[in-house]
Amino acid sequence: MKMNRFSQTRTWPLLSLFMLSPALQAVPNEQLDLNYVSADTSSLDPQLGLTARACHSLADPIDITFKFGEMYPPEAIYLKLKGENYTKGYAVLNPVSGGGAVADARKDPDFQVPWHVHVSGNVEGAKLKQVGGNTPPVPESYNYPFCFAHGHPFNSIGETPTLRFTSGYWPVFHPDYFKDGHKAWQRANPYGNSMTQEQYNWDQWNYYCKGRKTAADAGSYAPNLVWSDPNNTDSNKGDPQYEAANAEIRDQVRKNNDFLTYNLFYISRTPAKPAGSNSSTMNIDLDPFKDEDSGLEEFEYPFPFNAKNGYRVYLRNGHFSVRLDNRNITSMTLSVYSKYPQDVSTWTWSRDSNNSALLHLAKTGNTDIEPVSNQDSSDPYSILGFYKKLAQSHFKGTLVAQPSLNDGFKNHVPPLSLPPASDGDFSLVNTDSLTFSMGQPGFNQGQGKWTLSVLGQPLKFAPLYINNKEAVSAMQMRNACY
Repeated sequence: MKMNRFSQTRTWPLLSLFMLSPALQAVPNEQLDLNYVSADTSSLDPQLGLTARACHSLADPIDITFKFGEMYPPEAIYLKLKGENYTKGYAVLNPVSGGGAVADARKDPDFQVPWHVHVSGNVEGAKLKQVGGNTPPVPESYNYPFCFAHGHPFNSIGETPTLRFTSGYWPVFHPDYFKDGHKAWQRANPYGNSMTQEQYNWDQWNYYCKGRKTAADAGSYAPNLVWSDPNNTDSNKGDPQYEAANAEIRDQVRKNNDFLTYNLFYISRTPAKPAGSNSSTMNIDLDPFKDEDSGLEEFEYPFPFNAKNGYRVYLRNGHFSVRLDNRNITSMTLSVYSKYPQDVSTWTWSRDSNNSALLHLAKTGNTDIEPVSNQDSSDPYSILGFYKKLAQSHFKGTLVAQPSLNDGFKNHVPPLSLPPASDGDFSLVNTDSLTFSMGQPGFNQGQGKWTLSVLGQPLKFAPLYINNKEAVSAMQMRNACY
């Protein structure tokens, strides 16, 4: 053991480095003597490294950023955070809140770094809602039936004109034809009795037309009973005062006049229409973003572009910052629903049972979300070419395990954050911040798959200098984090 004496006034900065390991003895003057064991620097205590600010502590805040590119996003995305207050090892003496002796520092508010979540950000896009709906199929129809009065050619009762294309036979229309406002071919009651016009119309129809062969009876021959061109719905030649536009009718009339008095005929035919849609898309701007704050130990946040209420969402871009006042995270879960609530993928990071600074990843679900293969300008490992296979993992930076990193990483000076044992795990003390990036390449075709990457921003480490001399190497400072 080696005894050293030094002045408090000259060497006060050293107190922050060695306060955790010395045996202290006060002397009754302005000098302060420190008794301590001068250990070899290669066995630097990890807690000493934290005191020297080798890396983050769980008392530090952390920023988690979510970036969303242009896409049709999943139906719902949720972030769930669980955490606790963190008890730090020092505090400013507050005579009001902590002036008295407190047996348990966890009960002294001055030592507490509260667990608090603050969400801010912005989002641009629109909700796309279908208005209208599907139309049912429309069956084929034959419009305005009429027949020819057998035995009563038009001229036989002294009426004009002569119907030269129907051998003079008078057409008798179904009463609905006149209800729709047509006046042609409506005969007045010639008998002078009390029948109304409508009653007379029905009397004529029932007397002359009942029992005639209908379109339904004719089957596939039915289009040949249409007086107009059955394939041209715009034809106005359905009136029997004109020669039939239908060539089959003209031919049959020339061959056999009984053809006119045996069948019902129709002014026009409406072809069948399959089921369709008369819907259109209505764009509604996404609701303005509102900041959120929570001190609850369990906080769940639905990103404000969920499409669970009959909307499809077009997302132009989104940027959200989740600020935690401490890093004492017990678990963090990102849930992505391609269809709510059944088709979901979850990424859950949970605290290691033996190391509160280490979070392990567990992934479940069936949503097809691909890794991001292109180089990321915000990822220093990507820029420096540290990845062996860039496109094979969702994870970047401090979430990438050693086997996925090449020798460029291991040989980098200054040394960098140690990689985790498994892809997706990460340390809260050697990761400065987290960035989740999600997009949909090819979204404008509506077929692009979603992509996701999670970047842990790494730290680099420098030697610890005392009196301009290197007391602890950069590698030892890096290792002191662990």
